[in-house]
Amino acid sequence: MEVYIKSDIGQKRPLNEDRAGYFINQTQQPLFIVCDGVGGHQAGEVASQMAIDLIGRSWEETAFLEPTEMTEWLKENIEKNNAAIYKQGQENFSLKGMATTLVAAALLGDTLVVLNVGDSRAYLYRNGATNQITEDHSLVNELVKQGELTPQEAEHHPQKNVITRSLGLEYNVQVADISLKVKAEDIVLLCSDGLSDIVPLDTINDILNDEKTLDEASSALIDLANNAGGFDNITVLLASDLQNGQVKSL
Repeated sequence: MEVYIKSDIGQKRPLNEDRAGYFINQTQQPLFIVCDGVGGHQAGEVASQMAIDLIGRSWEETAFLEPTEMTEWLKENIEKNNAAIYKQGQENFSLKGMATTLVAAALLGDTLVVLNVGDSRAYLYRNGATNQITEDHSLVNELVKQGELTPQEAEHHPQKNVITRSLGLEYNVQVADISLKVKAEDIVLLCSDGLSDIVPLDTINDILNDEKTLDEASSALIDLANNAGGFDNITVLLASDLQNGQVKSL
């Protein structure tokens, strides 16, 4: 399995509040996570780092036999993580209001389990086509679902970055999950909205089609977002060779 993670501060932000990581458990099952800290001055980077650290360390002690068992463990631990971030924010005035998005993907055999809170995304590239796996928990997506905005209008809406779910903002959180079958040659892409808000899906697909390596593809995606303005932190996680449990590159 090849895994590449790249994160960039972008062109406009004073610090990088994105965090990403991958972890292997006791039976060599991988977990990939991307988090985008929310709040800026309200210590979003603390929230995103907590999410990565707490879930990642716990994952390393696990072993799963069934995808449903894996999904339930992840949902439970994301919910625990949410409560821990919320409590930290309530107890420390300088951290009050901190929160983070989260998108996570775990692999058991040929089943990919994907969970998300907020608008960080997961995509699956297969046979020359890239499709979004997750659904954004955002104001504009709700307006699109209600028929009040078209997808084209949503792309340029002034409240495009307003999310409706995050870890740490409230004591309880609703975690979305989906499972799908993957093939060895598929590529999984997790990213923060610093990429997905500014680089169109067809352009992302062109990069995954054109670049020879994941290293080149991840760099190209970061460069595209920066060249288009780099309005937010940009984080990209790419994983391929999904049926090979041994990580070859980072």
